[in-house]
Amino acid sequence: MSHGFIFYRNNYTILDDPLASTAGGGGTFALGINDAGQVVGQYLASDGLFHGFLYSNGAYVTIDDPASDAGGTTPQAINDAGQIVGTYDNASGNHGFLLKITPDPVPPPGATTADMILRHGADGKYEIYDIGNNAILAAYQLGQFATNWQFSGLGGFNGADTTDMLLRNSGGGFEVCDVANNVMTNAAFMGTVGMDWQVMGFGNFASFGETDMILRNVNSGGIEVYDIHNNQIIGANFMGTVGLDWQVAGFGNFSSRGTSDMILRNTNTGGLEVYDINNNQITGAAFMGTVGLD
Repeated sequence: MSHGFIFYRNNYTILDDPLASTAGGGGTFALGINDAGQVVGQYLASDGLFHGFLYSNGAYVTIDDPASDAGGTTPQAINDAGQIVGTYDNASGNHGFLLKITPDPVPPPGATTADMILRHGADGKYEIYDIGNNAILAAYQLGQFATNWQFSGLGGFNGADTTDMLLRNSGGGFEVCDVANNVMTNAAFMGTVGMDWQVMGFGNFASFGETDMILRNVNSGGIEVYDIHNNQIIGANFMGTVGLDWQVAGFGNFSSRGTSDMILRNTNTGGLEVYDINNNQITGAAFMGTVGLD
């Protein structure tokens, strides 16, 4: 399997498009770079075809000329204006193309009050939609990840004032993608946690101000909180075990103390219990009542 790389100031950055095949002859081939560090090239996918890619700010975008067929698309160079040149093949021969892909430098429309992220399940492409006054105001493509990376949640994982996106792969690895002005500006691998630990939710459990993550063991009911700072897991704390007949119902500031608390619901009775959390510890619990399971 081939790997692309960037060598800059005595440091290597390995380039492996997440859609590249790992079989013999597969891999990622970097062919051009501009002063902004954007890289273009091609990868051989599991379908046996070569596809072009743009690597920018830690994210990969696939480039397939719409006129290409089994010959594939090969971006060969990118200039500082974001213009990409290359070739594609089809039944009539080999052809050149010019493509310009630039991130949206303009802030979201002024009437935007919330955003929505959608994922296309067939190919792992993500799009963000700016929403205001009950209408979609604009839409942008964020990037593409291999289909074994699934969406886990949103939060402020790097300390910035915008919301970031957390993905998890089939091996338990976590990747955080920083998002600002509808553009994926960075991606960082946070680490791996066994798949018997499943994501329950996110909140400010450590009182540090950033978004933390709670996982639960599907076999034992154990609950663990992971502190996240600057896109890294900086600590983990086991909070205790709750019977598996109690399932997560939500997180919020239910105790009015300024940190995120947790509500569990009994799957047999409909009973609701709130757990106060402070400094990664369950500091109190209160039964709030029962609501019918219907």
